[in-house]
Amino acid sequence: MKKTLLLCCLLLLLTSIQLLAAESEPNDVRGDADKLNLNSSNTGAIGVPGDVDWWKVTTNVDGELDITLTVSNSLFCYFQLYDNNATTLLVSDYTNGTKTIDEDGLAPGTYYIYIYAYTAGQMPAYTIANALNVAPLAVDAEPNGLYTQANTFPLNGSSTGHIGYYYDGVRDTTDWWSIVTTGNGELELTMASGNGQYLYWVLYDGNGTTVLKSNYTSGTSTHVTDGLAAGVYYVKVYGFYSDGFAPYTLTSVFNVPPVANDTEPNNTKAQAKNLPLNNARTGQVGYYYNGVRDTSDWFKVTTDLDGDLELTIKSENGEYVYCTLYDKNGTTVISSNYTSGTLALNSYGLTAGTYYLRMYCYYNYKWADYTISDTLTLAPVANDVEPNNSKGTAIVFAENSTMTGHVGYYYDLERDTADWYEIVTSNDGQIVITLTPEIGEYVYATLYDEDGTTILANHYSSTNTLTSKDGLAAGTYYVSVYCYYNYKYAPYTITNVVNTYINDNDGISNEEPKKAATLPANIAVEGHVGFRFNGGLQDASDWWKINYTGNSDLTVALNWEARLCCGLQYVYLKIYADTAAAPIFNQYNSSGNVTANLTGLDKQYYYVQVITYYATEFAAYNLTATFTQKEKAKITLLSSAAGTDCSDGTLEYKCTKSEKPYTVQLFRNGKKYGNAFIVKNSNPFTLDTLLPGNYYATVYGDGATGQGKGTSVTTTIVPVPSGLSTTKIKTNKAQLNWDTLACIDYDSVYYRVQGTTSWTKKETANNNSAYTISGLTASTTYEWMVAHVVDTAGEKATGSYSGIVSFTTKPLKLGDVETTAIAALAVFPNPANEMATISYTSNYEGALTFKFFDAVGRSIETWTIQSEEGEYSRELNLVTLAPGIYYVRVTGGNADQTIKIVKQ
Repeated sequence: MKKTLLLCCLLLLLTSIQLLAAESEPNDVRGDADKLNLNSSNTGAIGVPGDVDWWKVTTNVDGELDITLTVSNSLFCYFQLYDNNATTLLVSDYTNGTKTIDEDGLAPGTYYIYIYAYTAGQMPAYTIANALNVAPLAVDAEPNGLYTQANTFPLNGSSTGHIGYYYDGVRDTTDWWSIVTTGNGELELTMASGNGQYLYWVLYDGNGTTVLKSNYTSGTSTHVTDGLAAGVYYVKVYGFYSDGFAPYTLTSVFNVPPVANDTEPNNTKAQAKNLPLNNARTGQVGYYYNGVRDTSDWFKVTTDLDGDLELTIKSENGEYVYCTLYDKNGTTVISSNYTSGTLALNSYGLTAGTYYLRMYCYYNYKWADYTISDTLTLAPVANDVEPNNSKGTAIVFAENSTMTGHVGYYYDLERDTADWYEIVTSNDGQIVITLTPEIGEYVYATLYDEDGTTILANHYSSTNTLTSKDGLAAGTYYVSVYCYYNYKYAPYTITNVVNTYINDNDGISNEEPKKAATLPANIAVEGHVGFRFNGGLQDASDWWKINYTGNSDLTVALNWEARLCCGLQYVYLKIYADTAAAPIFNQYNSSGNVTANLTGLDKQYYYVQVITYYATEFAAYNLTATFTQKEKAKITLLSSAAGTDCSDGTLEYKCTKSEKPYTVQLFRNGKKYGNAFIVKNSNPFTLDTLLPGNYYATVYGDGATGQGKGTSVTTTIVPVPSGLSTTKIKTNKAQLNWDTLACIDYDSVYYRVQGTTSWTKKETANNNSAYTISGLTASTTYEWMVAHVVDTAGEKATGSYSGIVSFTTKPLKLGDVETTAIAALAVFPNPANEMATISYTSNYEGALTFKFFDAVGRSIETWTIQSEEGEYSRELNLVTLAPGIYYVRVTGGNADQTIKIVKQ
């Protein structure tokens, strides 16, 4: 009975336990596992000894999975959390009450719970519950375990992700992100671990393999990578520990440089970008991307004038940056320097041209932001015209002028080492070259002979250079300007002054007695002796001769000037009666004058020599021979011919007495006609192609002056008129005709009755070829002749008269009387009120004079006309006249008529 009761109790207990359980059997293997909803609970029991229960729970996000077991019958019970494969144990524990196990870092998936009795044969009853604690940040998009799968990471933004989360034997060990920068700059990457676990975040280059920056943190930390060029970069995130996990926030901040970038590409001279003159550019050099570093930035600057080029370099980020200025070829360094702040890089003495500059970092792994500006300081004076580097290319340097130039300036491997100038002097004297360097550099000025190699004078200075040479004959000289140091340069101002002497050069070759020039009597003659010619020759001696025509006394005075360079010098005066004999006068001194007073001299030539005491000296002088001229030259007119036109007159003269050569001056109408000329002997000579006029000539013998001249007779050469004829012969008048010439001013006409002696003279008003004579008698023979007249400023030259030409006036017809000059003189209307018309018939060719006057003889109007045969009329204005009687009288030729007019 007791056994039966015990069995009944056990069956009742088992039934009650099974009634409490909600799992479904069988669930003894993974494949039969009961589903446990996420964040929910369920009940179960180990129903029979040896029984086990499997549960499965599916998570949908990363997080921590908590499993809580509550045993209701106080029997110890195991519960274990497995991975999806149900073999990989994640966490395990046991309890006879309530206990929770948790596993963090789990990725979404289905996990399995295994429950069994702690003690074999026991049958614990339980409640199983689960809770998923979601990771605090949004998960990144998967897959992104390779850089080629990288998620986009916004510039100047944030992204979140989970790393290290595990499921089904796989751990998300790596997250890749890509970030695109839009320009050069500094990239700040901040990592914030969401659960305090250590995380790595590594910045990679564009190839996804080259590490640029790396760090790890369990909190929040930032690493900064500067000097990055625009491009796509990658960030790799992974746990410090292989089994670690964490939610995280990744933030980027991109700091751009303080100045704009230069335009790329400009890594070579050929790609150089323009740097405008007196302007600025900014740039960034040394920035890196994808294995390539922008190591150099090239610029070019073109100067249009010589000057000093100043480059100002400013490092905007404190990095050391180099600036190198190159010549045109891009390889020859002109100047170079570096700075981490601000630097002025000066290049002096540059010729206009294109130069190149290269910006690069002092350290080849660095980068720099920079500003570069250029300033061209022009030379203070204008440049000379190039090329002028040799005598052959010398610039013409006008006498007494100033020029500016630049010497020593450099460009394209060439330095303008010398400037040459050519000075052509028109007078003997002293050349003074003043050279002023404008910036204090030492500069030479060298004066050369015409050959460009013989140095006459030179000097150098850094202020004012005075280079001078006295005693130079007029000629071509050269000046070379160059720096004392061959690597220097200088702008300069150069002035040449040709100081001349009061006494001019004689300008003749008279260095020996046989070439002696004649001194004019009583007139000072100027000359130079000892002046240096190009090639080194000197006019060592001047010889003069005196054609002495005096009365035994002669004074010769020599005066000379102090030299411009160095005062008075010793000068000789020597006078010879015979150059083969000793001088009759021989003195020298340094006082500036020597005078010879000679008496008892015969009429002959005397020779004078002027010479300096020292052969190296020179003198500008004047020499005067004073005596009374007794014998004068004579000039005789041998013949004259007027010619037939305006320029073919001729005169023939002969010079005698005194000494040859003779100086002859021709005069026309009282004025010099042409220049004086030399006649070498007493042979007759002819002057032709002469204009019409009155002529005479003067003559001086050798050396004669002033009143010591002879004068010829005056003769007139004016062409005789030709082509004479008489036309328009009337009973009382006739027209005389001849050929005229353009050079004639007017003509003189004579006419008379044939057989009489008295001539009537008439003159034409101007250069006419005809003249009408009137008032003649019918049936009478007249004769006439004409001569051309030239009038030059009141000096009249009347040529010879033509041959006589005769004509006979026409006879009167039977019953005719002599025709009057005018006929049918009338006025109408008459009486008149306002206007009246006077009419007449003219039988006269010539001037008619009309006089209009009132009754008491007061003139109202007078007019003259040149009349020809015909009928004429003229209106008279009577409006302003008072009523009364008026008259018009006509005179001219044989006319003298008066007509009355009544004004109403």
